[in-house]
Amino acid sequence: MGYDYVKRNDITEENIYELYKILSKNSLEENEKLKSNNYYRHDDVNIVNSVRIVVDRGVDHALIPKLIKDLIDYIHKDKTYEEHLIASHVIHYYLVFLHPYFDFNGRMARVLSFWYNYKYVRTLSLLLVSEAINNNVYKNGYYNAIANSKQMENDITYFLEFMGSIILKYSKVYINFYSILEKLKGAEFF
Repeated sequence: MGYDYVKRNDITEENIYELYKILSKNSLEENEKLKSNNYYRHDDVNIVNSVRIVVDRGVDHALIPKLIKDLIDYIHKDKTYEEHLIASHVIHYYLVFLHPYFDFNGRMARVLSFWYNYKYVRTLSLLLVSEAINNNVYKNGYYNAIANSKQMENDITYFLEFMGSIILKYSKVYINFYSILEKLKGAEFF
């Protein structure tokens, strides 16, 4: 439903909130839910890794509305082709850095990244990035790339390198998959 929603809508603060409601529907504990008519969390949040160890904290919740507006301005800013190549990853990292929700920040970051590409650079709309990050083999690398970037005062080089390597690896997987699929379509089985 989330991917269908982004295909039909522009990226606005209200639409990001609607996407969050779609993605988190019936999945949040009571203490993770947003207050009525709040677009973002109303309190501090701990960021945990895949084994539920606290590794960081989200930004001060009072700053989130302004920082999201800055993110939306960046999204809609004219960019060169080269800037478009990394923009979805910048958006992804920035949303994870802000941690505007109590939960579903990673999912929102991945779908917002896809949404950006879908609206601005369709040839870069790679759903496979989300699949790769959810793969247990790469999940720790993803968390480490975020942590390393934060430790270096948000130098997102670590994050961009990780995302680039994941895209290359999974692109090869899909190229091989479709190549094998085509060969199998032409084969006769007895």
